[in-house]
Amino acid sequence: MQRINKMTKRYSEMIAYLPLALRILIITFVKRLDSGKNCLVIIVGRTGSGKSWAACAILYYCFLYMNGREPTTEEMTSCWSFKAKEFVEKMGNPELDIKGLNLWDDVGPSMSHKTHQSVQNRVVSFLVQTFRNLQQLVVFTVPMASFVDKSVRNLLHYQIETRHINLKDKICIVKPLELDYNVRMDKMFYHNLTSPSNDGSGLINEVDVAGIPAPPKYITDTYEKFAGEFKTGLTKELIATLARLEEPKEFKALSGQELIIAKQKRKGGRKGEVLECFERGIFDKEEIAKEIGITTQNLAMCFQGLREMGINIPNSPRKSEFSGFSTENSTETT
Repeated sequence: MQRINKMTKRYSEMIAYLPLALRILIITFVKRLDSGKNCLVIIVGRTGSGKSWAACAILYYCFLYMNGREPTTEEMTSCWSFKAKEFVEKMGNPELDIKGLNLWDDVGPSMSHKTHQSVQNRVVSFLVQTFRNLQQLVVFTVPMASFVDKSVRNLLHYQIETRHINLKDKICIVKPLELDYNVRMDKMFYHNLTSPSNDGSGLINEVDVAGIPAPPKYITDTYEKFAGEFKTGLTKELIATLARLEEPKEFKALSGQELIIAKQKRKGGRKGEVLECFERGIFDKEEIAKEIGITTQNLAMCFQGLREMGINIPNSPRKSEFSGFSTENSTETT
């Protein structure tokens, strides 16, 4: 867990070398935390435009400004989350530090507005509405703001649009915007960041675009390792999902009860094991229960579940009475 200095002392000298526009951005975010509020930031941009780079750098520079020293690798990695469950568990930790720094990268896969992920959306929406007292800086990254449910977007405070990466100078060019949601109009307004000038002129500095230098290599290398592991796991989950959705060719020749039986066998579980026992010519209830390691009471529940699926299983199944399999070369068991 990151150990953030809870005192209000800040270290402007630690970020004095940064461009003015970036210093204004960092100071704006930290001031919001110091005022007792959360600071929710969404970074949007095309793939490869530097979203993760910018997010890691922002947290790094905020840490410098807040603590007056370099963060350790462990302090930075404790800031990163890649899944909704990880993020919610972190925010629900009773030992969570006040004024903590957090990056939830690749929000889209776990906080999409699609129907099948509406439960996660509700959880996250509830969380961002109720954790004000935690004073957390949370940076989300996503290709487009529309990837995030509108109920969550309306609660965000800042949006950063990545333009491109200058690889030669290792700088990510971004446009930071302050978000202003009008409840009456149900409309979001976007404003450039502003900050009073420190030269005594009374002028206001307005940020159009900002350049974000890359954080140190030890941070980017560690981040790439963590992100790579997450994306590998996500790919495996996607492949497994597609495999479950794709019907084998042999299913196409089946219909009715035979198709239900074939699908259940492929799915596996207790019901699949019961059907395999029938196929092997095992019909005695006690023998089936012993074969798959359950009680006869649980077996009766499996039978009932199979009947509800449309599979014709008599109360005392016999091979000749069970229409799901061929009765050739079999022996009935009473």
